[in-house]
Amino acid sequence: MKMRRSLLLGTWFLLILNLILATGTVALLNRMTPAIAKIISENDKSLASCEGMLAELAIMNNRKLEDTDKKRFYDAIQRAENNITEKGEPAILAEIKKYSKSALEGDVNAIDKEIKSIMKLALLNREAMGKADKNARRLGTTGAWGAVFIACISFISGLLFIRYLNLLLLLPLGELYSVLKAHKKGDSLRRCARSGNSSYFYFIYDEINALLDEQNHKR
Repeated sequence: MKMRRSLLLGTWFLLILNLILATGTVALLNRMTPAIAKIISENDKSLASCEGMLAELAIMNNRKLEDTDKKRFYDAIQRAENNITEKGEPAILAEIKKYSKSALEGDVNAIDKEIKSIMKLALLNREAMGKADKNARRLGTTGAWGAVFIACISFISGLLFIRYLNLLLLLPLGELYSVLKAHKKGDSLRRCARSGNSSYFYFIYDEINALLDEQNHKR
């Protein structure tokens, strides 16, 4: 039947919209998680290397560096080299390696250059983290508004479907109920008036009206 097909199509349309909304939300979360993890896994390692190098240079304020201290400094440089994620990092690391030996031996000028280079490396990674954070926020905002847009479409479609359901089914059923109830109470003149927008019910109205007319004629 046409009415049955229309109701099923409307119901399936709403279900599919809700499924798209749920799938889109999950996809957004799955995209944001790697973006946030990238911030932590890449740039945080470089910052940790910078902290390690600065820590070794700070030891020289109290005592002369030992071989183990120097080894930790060079290990920090190696970790930073193994975790290059920004364009400017190789040049900064090359500068750090250039003055590392003199700095670890206590050369004040070399130490000053090392500290400045290490701070420059840390700043570069912080800026990269800031950009990545903005991208993640932008992704989240875009996804959130996309979800709102789909939810609005679903809401409007639901309102249209309710209106359609009211015209196609609820109003005609209400008219049938009123006529049959009036007839049961003794009102033999009450007839079905065409309400709603359903040709399916118009046929039922005509048949019920004909039966009521026939019953009155017999009386």
